[in-house]
Amino acid sequence: MQFCRIVALENEEKAKKKIIQELEGEKHSLLRIQKEQKKAMDVMINEKELKKKRDQLKEELRNKKNELKEKQNLLRKQEKQMKEQHEALISLEEKCRKLQSLIYEKKAGVGAAATEVKTEEDIKTLEGEIKELEQTQSEEKKKYKQMITTQENKIKELSLQIETLNLELKQKDQVKIAVLYESHRSAV
Repeated sequence: MQFCRIVALENEEKAKKKIIQELEGEKHSLLRIQKEQKKAMDVMINEKELKKKRDQLKEELRNKKNELKEKQNLLRKQEKQMKEQHEALISLEEKCRKLQSLIYEKKAGVGAAATEVKTEEDIKTLEGEIKELEQTQSEEKKKYKQMITTQENKIKELSLQIETLNLELKQKDQVKIAVLYESHRSAV
């Protein structure tokens, strides 16, 4: 009877060990599933964060590109203004030369102007006009030189800003590429 009882206890022990092994296997399986789910959750969280970061970088990049375009447009406008002012100055210089030539001809009595009777008053009037034009020309030259200096300084400043923006754009592109690479790598 004791022998039967020992055999029964041994059988019960074997059954309980088998149940324990099954439970251990189930425990390991559940832990593995838990780890996989945690990984999946981390990937999802990272993807959301990366998407948010990527969207922020895209917006920042778009803003920097717009800022760069505005600066380039401003630079073109300023260059156009300088060109127009330069052309106006050349026109004034040409007009001044023509008047000086006309006065010279009147004083010398050369050409068609010599046949007309010129009074001292006409000559003085023309000389006064020449002086006014020369004074205007001198003032315009000063303004033009000052504007050129100002425009050159603005061009230098804008060029530096453009270079800075280009560098920032390159950095943003590199960060964007790194973010995309990381998101791709973590997804794999």
